[in-house]
Amino acid sequence: MAAHEKGEVAEALKELMKQDGAIGYVLINYHGIPVLSELPDASHRTAVQYSALIADLVMKTKSTLK
Repeated sequence: MAAHEKGEVAEALKELMKQDGAIGYVLINYHGIPVLSELPDASHRTAVQYSALIADLVMKTKSTLK
């Protein structure tokens, strides 16, 4: 990812965090591994747990849509 793309992602995340009710985020890669997180409790373990839940949801959704 180019430097200007990273800046665009960071800017988009800042804008999303301005939305009412937004308390944090976890960015995960294709394999469901968290690569970036900003959570109120700042726990890596929590980010991993959220990532696993989302990866499972994506996998189940894909199998349902086939």
